[in-house]
Amino acid sequence: MTGRADRFAGAAVFALALLLYAALVPLGLAQWDTGEMQTVPYILGIAHPPGFPLYVLLGWVWSHALPFGEVATRLTLLSALCGAGAAYLAYRAARELEAPPAAALASGALFALAPLVVQHVTRAGVEPLLALCAGLAVCAGLRFERTGSPRALAVAALGAGLTLAVHTLAIWFLPGLALLLARRGIARRDLRAAAGAFLVGPLLYAYLPLRSAVVGRLGLDPTVALGFAPGAQAFWDYDHPANWAGFVRHVSGAQFGASEALGAPFVLAAYPSYLGRWWEILAQPAGALGGGLALLGLAMLVARRPRAGLALALIGFLAIPFSLRYGVLQDAAKYYLVAVWAGAVGGGAGASALVELGRDALARRGLAYALGAGLVFAAAQVVAGDPATYGRRHQADGAAVVRGVVAGTPPGAIVIAAWTYSTPLAYAEYVEHGLGGRQVVNDEAPRELVAGWLRAGRPVYVLPYAPSDRILGELKLEAVPGTAPALYRARP
Repeated sequence: MTGRADRFAGAAVFALALLLYAALVPLGLAQWDTGEMQTVPYILGIAHPPGFPLYVLLGWVWSHALPFGEVATRLTLLSALCGAGAAYLAYRAARELEAPPAAALASGALFALAPLVVQHVTRAGVEPLLALCAGLAVCAGLRFERTGSPRALAVAALGAGLTLAVHTLAIWFLPGLALLLARRGIARRDLRAAAGAFLVGPLLYAYLPLRSAVVGRLGLDPTVALGFAPGAQAFWDYDHPANWAGFVRHVSGAQFGASEALGAPFVLAAYPSYLGRWWEILAQPAGALGGGLALLGLAMLVARRPRAGLALALIGFLAIPFSLRYGVLQDAAKYYLVAVWAGAVGGGAGASALVELGRDALARRGLAYALGAGLVFAAAQVVAGDPATYGRRHQADGAAVVRGVVAGTPPGAIVIAAWTYSTPLAYAEYVEHGLGGRQVVNDEAPRELVAGWLRAGRPVYVLPYAPSDRILGELKLEAVPGTAPALYRARP
């Protein structure tokens, strides 16, 4: 394939993936962490641990520069753009592994069409950006492993550092990349350049204390005026990382027990469950055929280019033990986009290995067509079996929460909301300024603060996740008739 045709094929992977994702993204405001990721970048706040500084800064630029659509939809489209970029990089990585164009296209398609990928690139979140940065690092790392190019080494190091700036989960990605980049005889100046490029990402965490200090100095967090300590509430100044204790607490995720799962890869008895989950991930795009191709490709790479094959396997596997042992997670699957990406690249390598079994050009062409048809059929089966992911575009549901609260509470009310509902309400308050003087706080509100608000004559309402899960259960709560989700008014 000529260079022009190769570039066209890669561009086609990107464009088709982006068109698919753009057709599926929900329009408008969402709930839960998705609503937070539609809010915090626009206001330059502090997201929940570990802070995701690269996503917040990039999201601020993107959400302010894009001239159309509401902010929530703009940030959802950012995820779609990153997902399409990661699909393109899956194609490029397969080409770096010397897979023929058809096999490389299969890598891009396997990643782009995987249900788990489609679910996460069609909502605002950090995971697509993490996959994009990891893909950049691996592509450059594969080129360095093959050619020894100093420029490729620097780009790989930059990509690795940027993954850390997206999410500290990237520590599980670094061992595989380090194996890929291990090479004798690297000039000191090239090592220094790579180290400097790598540090760009971690240095972005300076955003957290700097922004926290600015928020405190300018009084941007309205919950402080309600009596909360700086950092006690989400969105503007979560954990108050302006001081060292708050910074360490935030970046490490200490309050959520993240450190307790760091030893997960060393729990040997759990490996059957780890490997079982890895197979589920590899089989995401095209069922058993896709999973089998990924394993075959990784095995062939280990035989031919051991460091490349082992590095891809580690990159795809190491986050799985942590995710399974980290009990606080409600959506462990969001950690697996990089694993799907590595498996898709392995799938392209596996397809290439099968095609090479042909003894002559005609036989190889026949094998390629047969394999392509099989992959298309298998992927179609996956798509047909998951209509909720690939079906019609759905309207996001956060706006309904906002409408219900505005209809059920008077202006100036304080709304104590469960996390799921507090994120769209925070968006309405801080981005659109559409709550009419109502203030939203998370459900960690101390009871003595609530009592003080009631004594001062402020109307206080409670919005639990479910009626059976009432926040601040010791209060007298009266149901507000006809509200959905169910609202309760607090009484002294």
